[in-house]
Amino acid sequence: MVVIVVSLRVGIVFANGMLVGAVGSGVRDGVKVTGEGDGVVVMVVSTGVVVWVNASGVLVMAVASGVLVMVIASGVVVMVIASGVVVIVIASVPVVCVVVSGVVVLIVDSVAVVMFIASVLVDLVGASGVVVMVVVSGVVVMVVVSGAVIMVVVSGVVVTVVVSGVMVIVVVSGVVVMVVVSGVVVMVVVSGVVVLIVDSVAVVMFIASVLVDLVGASGVVVMVVSSSVVVLVVSSGVAVTVVVSGVMVSVLVCDSVVMVVVSGAVVMVVVSGVVVMVVVSGVVVMVVAS
Repeated sequence: MVVIVVSLRVGIVFANGMLVGAVGSGVRDGVKVTGEGDGVVVMVVSTGVVVWVNASGVLVMAVASGVLVMVIASGVVVMVIASGVVVIVIASVPVVCVVVSGVVVLIVDSVAVVMFIASVLVDLVGASGVVVMVVVSGVVVMVVVSGAVIMVVVSGVVVTVVVSGVMVIVVVSGVVVMVVVSGVVVMVVVSGVVVLIVDSVAVVMFIASVLVDLVGASGVVVMVVSSSVVVLVVSSGVAVTVVVSGVMVSVLVCDSVVMVVVSGAVVMVVVSGVVVMVVVSGVVVMVVAS
């Protein structure tokens, strides 16, 4: 090992003809690099490549295979590089950026993760440390605001939307399957068909493959439909129309049957509970006067 003394306090160290170190301070006899006085290695070089740089006794840079691998300021790592790619950047101690294979995998603001990106996952997090977005394979799978989920996506399709921590929309295969307001289900959809609508706490409409109940806000059925055909209409809790096979067979008003129809023909008229007319095969067979 050869030490070339530049001054009484600075020297350069060589090994096998290669610069291996630079010494700052403490070099008095031109031989010793460490262990005497306040000599501190300020730079180390291996096979012609800088591997270590010191400033005031603190490592400020590390290099491997000719590539900068670490930068340090005030004793704190501020940058780490792997395979020529920055993998960690640090500002004021907290990590602010981590990169793997040229891809940012972690960003931190203050002490909270701001963004995490991996081959299959991205968490976008607010400065307060609250996740605001999760992405899988480049597709948003969840959005969160103030710690509450506001949207969930599957296969690139929104499956849930939540407002103020309350689910308001659920979607499956791109089709809305549920809508919720203030924690109350207001609509349910199956196979793209509305199957349930609710107003306040009362079912407003229920639709299935063969049945539809249309219900008023008070929770009273106002219409029943089978196979897309109205089979019952109710007013104020009383059936006012009954239909069989698509044909009206009964009409009721309030609590009194007013008219009964079979196969499109009136067969009975009732007023205040009293039969006033009966018809058979289209012929009036009875008339009653009050």
